[in-house]
Amino acid sequence: MKRVLIVLCVLLVLLLAAAGIGVGWLSMTNHGTRWLLGAIGRWTPVRITAAKIKGRLADELHFERFEVRWASGNMRGEALTLRWHPLRLLEGNLSIERLSASGIELRTTPSAAAPGPPAQWHWPRPAWPAGWLRGTLGALQIENFVWRRPGRAPVVIDRLAAGLEWRFGRLKLRALDLEVPQGRLTGTAEAAFSTPAFSADLALRPTAPKAGLRRFVLRARLRPAVETGSLTGPLEIDGYGSPEAAFTLRGNLLFGPGEARFSELRLERPGRPGRLSGRLALLQTAAGLRLQLHLEGEGIAFGKAAAPENLGGDLDLEGTFENYRGRFSLSGNAADWRRFAAAGHVSGGGTGLKCPDFSASWLGGRLTGALQAAWG
Repeated sequence: MKRVLIVLCVLLVLLLAAAGIGVGWLSMTNHGTRWLLGAIGRWTPVRITAAKIKGRLADELHFERFEVRWASGNMRGEALTLRWHPLRLLEGNLSIERLSASGIELRTTPSAAAPGPPAQWHWPRPAWPAGWLRGTLGALQIENFVWRRPGRAPVVIDRLAAGLEWRFGRLKLRALDLEVPQGRLTGTAEAAFSTPAFSADLALRPTAPKAGLRRFVLRARLRPAVETGSLTGPLEIDGYGSPEAAFTLRGNLLFGPGEARFSELRLERPGRPGRLSGRLALLQTAAGLRLQLHLEGEGIAFGKAAAPENLGGDLDLEGTFENYRGRFSLSGNAADWRRFAAAGHVSGGGTGLKCPDFSASWLGGRLTGALQAAWG
C-alpha cells in the first residue's frame, strides 16, 4: 500500500510538472503561441491567421496582416499589438497596458433568425462574476477602422484613443479622443452598474459648423432615482459658435425601464432676450417609440426690422415619429404693425406635416387656410 501511494505521488508530481511545462511553453514561447492560435481554429468555429506573429502570450503579442473568421463575419487588419499581464488574472484582475490596432476592416452579416421586438430600455446590471472583477486598459489606440454591414452605410473611425478601468461594477472612460468623418469627440465618462449612476463631460467639434455652431459640450450627473433601476439628475448642453447661434440647454433627465423623461428643460441664448422651456418624454410601447412634447416660449426677439418682437407661445405634440399630432399657438406683442399671432393644429410624420386650420395675422393683415410641407 505504501509503495502504491509513493507511485501515485510521483505520477501526480510528474503530471503537474508536465502541465507547468506545457503552460510555460504555450505562454512563454512564440512557437507555443502559434500552436495555441492554430488549436483555437481546430477546436472552435473561429479561425485566426496572420502573415507574421511576434512575441509571446505571456506579455506582448504583435500581429501583422491578420484575419479572424467566424460564422457571421470576419475581421482583417494591418497590425495589432497586445501588451498585458495575464498572470494577474489569477487575482481576478485583467491588466492590459496597451491595445493598438490599425487598418481594421470588420464585416458582419445579420442573423438568419427573425428579428424580435426591440429590447426594453433599462440600465444594465453586471452578471456574476463580472461585478467582482477588476480590469484596466491603460491605452487603447485604433486607427483607420471600418465596419461594413449589408444594406447599411459603413461605420468609419479615423482614430480612437482612450483609457478604460473596470472595478467592481464601475466603468471609467478616461482621455477619450474619437475622430470620425463627421467630427471629433473628446472627454471623460463614468458609469456604475451595481448601483446605477452615470456622469460625463464630453465635447463635440463637428467637421463643418452646424447651424453656425462649432462646438457642443455635454455635462451629465445622474444618480439612483427612487424608482428601482432608474437614474435621474441634471443634464446640460452648451453650443458655441456665432453669437446668433450660441445656446445653453439645461434640464433634468429621468431614465428608467422603457422611458426617458426630460423635465424642466430651459433653452437660452447668452446675451439675447427670451427663453424656451418645456418637457419631453420618450416612451417604449408595443407600437414603437412614442413621444410627448410640450414647449413654451416667452420674450423671444430676432433683432430683424420686420420680425415679430417679444414672441411667445406654446407647442404640444404626441405620437410616434412617423405619426404625431398636436397644436401650436404663437403671438408677438408690439404696439405697431409688427403685432403677430398664429395658431393651428398639426399632424405629420417622417416625410412632412399638415396644418388644416392655419390662422395668422401679421403686417396688418390676416391669413387663413391649410398648409402642407414635405421633405426627404
